[in-house]
Amino acid sequence: MKYYHNIILMGVMAIFLISCEGKYEYREVTRIDAPAEVRLNIEGVDDVVSLMAPKTKSLTITLKANSIADEYLSCELSADFSKVAEYNKSHGTSYEAVPAEAFELSTSELILPRYNTISSTSQLLLKSANMPEDGSIHILPISINKIECGDDLIMDAGDSTVYVLFQRKQLPASGFEFGSGTESDPYLIQNQIEMLSMSKALKSGQKTWFKMANDIDMTDYEDWVPAIDEENSGKQVDFDGDNHKIVGFNCSADVYPSMFGYFVGDFHDVVFDKPVISAKLTSAGLIAAKVGSSEVASSIRNVTVNDLRISSSGIPGSGDGLGGLVGNAENVSFAGIDIEVSVIDADDNQKVPSYVGGLVGFCSNAECRFSNCKIKGNVIGNASTGGLIGASESAKIMVENCSANVNVTSYSHYAGGVAGYCDAGFEISASFSSGDVTGGGNYVGGLLGAVVGNASIKRCGESGNVESSNGNHVGGLIGNVGLKVGGSTVEDCFATGNVSVTGSHRMAGGLIGVVENVTDVTVRRCFASGNVTSEQRQVGGLISIAKSKTLTEVINFTMEKCIAWNKSVISHPTAANNWSSGGIIGVSNIYNTLSDNYRRSDMDFLDYGEWVLFDQENVSSSSPLGGYNASLNKYPYHGKAASTGATLSSVASLLNWPDDVWDMTAEIPKLK
Repeated sequence: MKYYHNIILMGVMAIFLISCEGKYEYREVTRIDAPAEVRLNIEGVDDVVSLMAPKTKSLTITLKANSIADEYLSCELSADFSKVAEYNKSHGTSYEAVPAEAFELSTSELILPRYNTISSTSQLLLKSANMPEDGSIHILPISINKIECGDDLIMDAGDSTVYVLFQRKQLPASGFEFGSGTESDPYLIQNQIEMLSMSKALKSGQKTWFKMANDIDMTDYEDWVPAIDEENSGKQVDFDGDNHKIVGFNCSADVYPSMFGYFVGDFHDVVFDKPVISAKLTSAGLIAAKVGSSEVASSIRNVTVNDLRISSSGIPGSGDGLGGLVGNAENVSFAGIDIEVSVIDADDNQKVPSYVGGLVGFCSNAECRFSNCKIKGNVIGNASTGGLIGASESAKIMVENCSANVNVTSYSHYAGGVAGYCDAGFEISASFSSGDVTGGGNYVGGLLGAVVGNASIKRCGESGNVESSNGNHVGGLIGNVGLKVGGSTVEDCFATGNVSVTGSHRMAGGLIGVVENVTDVTVRRCFASGNVTSEQRQVGGLISIAKSKTLTEVINFTMEKCIAWNKSVISHPTAANNWSSGGIIGVSNIYNTLSDNYRRSDMDFLDYGEWVLFDQENVSSSSPLGGYNASLNKYPYHGKAASTGATLSSVASLLNWPDDVWDMTAEIPKLK
């Protein structure tokens, strides 16, 4: 058997001439005698492969022949760094070798089967993240170490080498490979490095546009530094996620831990997966600690957050705020938010911040709007804790089509399934809470802990249980409707969770805990069906108290066409002259307007034993509350018992609840 070979080096291709002669054992056949030209080839290689970290590029290495042979050919590949000096000498260059950790061969063996002209392949993976950051060009020689033909015949590979020139591409001065930061040409964020470059691209007094071009994995980035600090809070941003995902974001900065720190502008179309925020003594939130200004409206929309974990330790200053997305919001609109969040007590010592919300901790100074937001998870805080919003002060709040399936725990006052405390105007519609709310103080509600004047609550409901272990003013829907100029309306709402106060506390209502010392409050077409209990006194199927300091004063409180469908309303007063409980209202001003309100006919009612349910006529300024006893502080309102066998829906139909709002085809009405 004879074997010939010749090597011709052409650019990046090595050429071989091979020939084999012999006889098959089973028959006489003359093998192919003409030499076969074989080339070592790398497909898709540029003059210089230039990649931005952490991009990778895969190149395919093959053997190609211009004619066929009837014996297989195999070769063994490897990086041959002894060829670097040879290349530099012949080309007048001074390249260094590509670092070993910056490339990878999928296999070191290529097989050219008999009767074929194309071999098997090996993938050369180039990894820019492991290249020097200075952008210098390096060289990678790939050589054939050994060639076998037929029956273990071996040929010398000689100078059979291909060369790849490779560099890590440097970022421009802007920090971004593509874009100029304008609305029509935003900076494109392709990787971690460009995420980190945002802070240096911002300009004071201008708006800068960013757009994600890839999913970004931040898992191996230990601790993010917020992009904008307090001194640069005047910079504006448009951050477009383009529906890409940010994975494993984490921040535990001492000041304003968050992605941006301060943010004014628009943040939209982003998915976060398993982010972590560690909050200490300042405001905190995933997107920013503080968002918006009274002068410039900001928006956060179409943001999805999977499994956000916020650990809080220490107690920030009053009003700072800690929220799932935003700590403190001013003049901000939130729309299309879907967030799963756990806010935990990191030290398990109840030393946690006030103003804590599943979405926003604190809204201040200017209107904030929430639409189509879905929150689920668990939230723990001190005073003013809510599933959606911790609190608002001097800021009107508007909430529409939102839901909070959040278990809320407050170690102090003001806890609500949607909001803990709100003043300066509050409008909420078509919104629901389904988590349990547990308060350690006063003003606890399944939807709202406390709302102060100028409130409109329409077509809302809650289905979680509500409890206070150390406070008063507890309600299935609202804990307290407080004193402020302007009226409030609660219309077409429901509460189905159980309501209880434990210890030496009182004032629990199936729908509202307390309406006290206010004027112009209307409750219309609402129902409560959860059990209401107090270890002391003063409970009501719908409201515990609806009164002013003087029970003969006209406060323009109206309740009409409401239904107390509670199975039990139970209190345990220790003396006959304690304030009363009621099937519908525990203590009512005698001149309130109370019309066409019904209770369950088989309600289990307990209030000092001898005080029992009885039917009462409608109440108005000209027809005062019947059956009250001033000397015993007994001012209950029980309304009228529904007919035996009636359903909640049949009573609602009797009261002409609007069928464009309520579906009354089942036993219990549902909002449409």
